[in-house]
Amino acid sequence: MTIVVCPYCGRNAELVPYDSVKPGWSGSCYLCRPCQAWVGVHGPGTSLADKPLGTLANAELRKARQAVHTPFDRLWRRGAMTRTEAYRWLAQRMSLPAWACHIAMFDLAQCQEALSTLATLEREKGRQAVKPPPLEFSNKLPL
Repeated sequence: MTIVVCPYCGRNAELVPYDSVKPGWSGSCYLCRPCQAWVGVHGPGTSLADKPLGTLANAELRKARQAVHTPFDRLWRRGAMTRTEAYRWLAQRMSLPAWACHIAMFDLAQCQEALSTLATLEREKGRQAVKPPPLEFSNKLPL
């Protein structure tokens, strides 16, 4: 079983039905009751069953992550690029390894940086879903 530790209080989170924190939602999530911090989990029937989709988030962090999703989802849903390409683009802009660039893993500072990065792109492109300029990728590993 996966152990998820709350970053706010250090307690172990418990695996509960998602419906207990978001009425009407299906699936499961890890919850730290004292902090009201939670994170969804991968569904059953996958190799990642019961693994968290990101990190535990309290109300403030959940709100910040939701704010990032609005312009991020607009970017890929309007066809400017695929969702995977959008995450790779954002990772490079934020100087993150691609595997670490997922909104469900962001902290507050990363949410602010992502919002700023996405806002700059929207200003440059006039809020139209236009493919951003190509990025250079390096095969070099960070030292």
